[in-house]
Parts: sequence; C-alpha cells; structure tokens
Amino acid sequence: MKHLPRLQIIILISFAIHLSSCKKYLDVKSDQTLSKPETIADLQNLLDNPLLNRSVRLINNSADEYYLDYSTWASRPKLDKESYIWESSLNNYPDWRDSYNSIFYANTVLDNLTDNTSEDSTQKYIKGQALFFRSHCFYLLSQLYAPPYSEKTAGSKLGVPLRLSSNFNETSTRPTVQELYNQMVNDLLEAAQLIKVKNISTPLLKKRPSLPACYALLARLYLLMGNYKKSLEYSTLCLNSYNVLLDYNSSNQIDTSSSTSLLQPFNDEMIFYTSIANSLNSNTAAKIDSTLYNFYGSNDLRKKVLFRKNADGTYRFKGSYNGSLVDLFNGIATDEIYLIRAESNARENRLQESLKDLNELLSKRYRVNHFIPVTTTDPAELLKKIHLERRKELLYRGVRWTDLRRLNNEASFATTIQRKLNSSQYILTADDKRYTLLIPIEVLAIVNLEQNPR
Repeated sequence: MKHLPRLQIIILISFAIHLSSCKKYLDVKSDQTLSKPETIADLQNLLDNPLLNRSVRLINNSADEYYLDYSTWASRPKLDKESYIWESSLNNYPDWRDSYNSIFYANTVLDNLTDNTSEDSTQKYIKGQALFFRSHCFYLLSQLYAPPYSEKTAGSKLGVPLRLSSNFNETSTRPTVQELYNQMVNDLLEAAQLIKVKNISTPLLKKRPSLPACYALLARLYLLMGNYKKSLEYSTLCLNSYNVLLDYNSSNQIDTSSSTSLLQPFNDEMIFYTSIANSLNSNTAAKIDSTLYNFYGSNDLRKKVLFRKNADGTYRFKGSYNGSLVDLFNGIATDEIYLIRAESNARENRLQESLKDLNELLSKRYRVNHFIPVTTTDPAELLKKIHLERRKELLYRGVRWTDLRRLNNEASFATTIQRKLNSSQYILTADDKRYTLLIPIEVLAIVNLEQNPR
C-alpha cells in the first residue's frame, strides 16, 4: 500500500470510510496500517473531503418553516415522511453514519500528527481544523440524538458517544450532555489557539475552519447552553475578526429582480460553509406558511430575496446562501452572529447594545429610506423581536430546529408546532420526547448503548 501514490491512498481511505458503517467505526477491529496517511498534505486532503462540509438532513426536515400537501408527502421516502410528522419510532441512520464517518476523518488526522505540532505552524493549522470539524460534527449529532441542553439536567441526561480516537477497538459509551458540550467547547477553544486564518475571502477558506468560525461556533454553543456572558464574548470576538454584512439594497451579490436564486454561493457574509442536499424542505413543492411569510413587511427586501411565488399564489423558498434551490446552506454567516450578540446583550440587560446590533442587521434588509429602527425599553419585548428576526433571517439553515429545542426550556417562549395532512393532524408539544431522535437500530444491534426514552 505504501508504494501507491499519496493521492490514491487518500481516495482509498475515503472510499473505505464511505462503505463502512457505524459497526466498523464503533467496535469492529481493522488493520489501520492499510490507511495510514504519510504526509502533512495527506492530512490536509483528508480534511478537505466534501463529507466534512455536509450537514444533517433531519435538522431541516422536522422544523416548522414549511409545509407539504398530502400527495407530495406521500411520494417521499419513508424517512422523509416520518421525520415530517415526527414519527416516534423514526430510525435515522444516514445522519448518524455520515457524522461519525466525518469524526473518523478528523480523528485520523489528529492521531497521525507528529509530536512537534506545537512548533510547526502548518501542523498547528491542520490540528485546529480537525478539532473544529470534530466539534462541529458532535454539534450536529447533539441536535438530533441528544436531549436539548438544560443546566438542570445536563449532568444526568445522556449525550451521543464521544469518539476521540480513530482506534476501532475503543468501546463506545454515552457521556452526559454536560460532558458532550464540554468536549465540543474544549475542542473549539484549542482550535482557536491553533488557527490563525482570518481572511476567508475564497470558497476554499470558507470550507475550512477559520478563527472567526471557531468563535462563531463557540457563540452558538454557549447560546444553546444559556451562558449568555460567554455567547456575548465569543460573538464579539467573531465580529471583531469578521463582520461583513450584505446590503440587500446595493450588494453586487444580490439581484432582487431575479425569479430564481438571488444569492451567489460563498458570498461575503458566509463564515463557514456546510450544506445539505435533498432535505425535505428543499423539495420544489415545499411551501412557506402564510403566517411566516406575512411577518415580512412590504419594504422588507427579504420578501424578494428569500421567496418565489408559486402559480397557486403560495410561496416557496429560494434564498439559500448556497446559491441553489435544492442544495441548502446550513453553515454559519455573520447575520447569525449579529443576532446571537443581540440576544446575548438583551439577556444581559444591555438593551442599547442589543438594539445597535439588531438595527445594524435590519438596516441592510429594508429598502433605503424605509427602515424604521427598532426601539424599546422592555427586555422581554426585545427578546421576542430578536427571536422573530432569527426566524425570518435564518430561514432554512437548520437553526429553527435548534431554537425550538432551546427555547422550549423557557415557559414564555415554549412553542407547540403542528402539521396537517388531509384530515390528519400531528402535534409536537414543547416538552415532547420526540425532539430527541432514537439511537439508530443498526447501532444498537452491535453496540451496547442506552436508548433514548419514549
């Protein structure tokens, strides 16, 4: 094997991982010497594999941002149909498998770095990327297969297995939710010390972790944890490093007259690129709820940038930051970080600072001379406005599902969502156990893990 060209080695590694299942990664022995990378370039090639920039489908499928008519729903595969109606016994193996395959890539890189990482800037950069990717994959898994973070229960409820080595022989166990989040945070804190890249002006650099991306994901995690001092700290560090906002009035990256997608891929607002293809809400027949559409005022340019009118008078989404109608952007952009900082400031009773960030973003979304700045002295009213703007601004990015999970912990923000298919109605209450998916049966068949409750 070692006589093959290095690129062929990487291709063979990739092929082997794609064919493998969680069974191979979690417990079955393997001759790792057959796939040992030999150079720093090999390690970077592993991290540049497109799999590491894929999100999870069901983080989009189950949110309340769209609806399907019965015939469209009935024509979809079983997994799509069941995720749409929050089927209690839903078995989502693909998202689990693909995420742990990506974690295997990251761990393979970490396990094959030499001991002089602390002295070599290239190795530092590669190690930081691997740590970021591992944390990001655990984040995606946590939003599907672990219960929502709650300070009261994080020390007792179970998260997803923490695979921290490429060694197939290590036994998998479920840590607590607190241990899981601690690992994600620690990986990102270390990555931020190792990655010095701030200039993310090219598609390649937006696909790779950067310093702003580390800060951004830390801000997102701390927001989920309800640690608003920390989410404020890291959203500020992120925006101090990178704070570009597109002006929907004048940006050369937006064409408000287009009937198709208006946004260029890898636009300047993007910090870290991930996408997901063929999620249920990217179906051309997926429609935007009229109540949600009507939240956008007549002078709100997002009405043209995000939506396309159907022949029947309903609307569908066209505003992915991926520049595509079907391959949706699920990564991190500066608009989200402005909203995280706005919420963090509001939670810390820093209303003027919160309003400044909120209005800075919204001023770029309304027609020139038609934007009326938000003003309030009521923290509760301001939070309600920020949460509404998160729904409007971050549509179809996988953020709504995470927001439902975290805000359901607060009685004043808890939400019951519903689906209708012909005469059948499906309801997901704020405290429903179905916000946490079952561990896939393929995994439980070969690994002794405690199943999530039903």
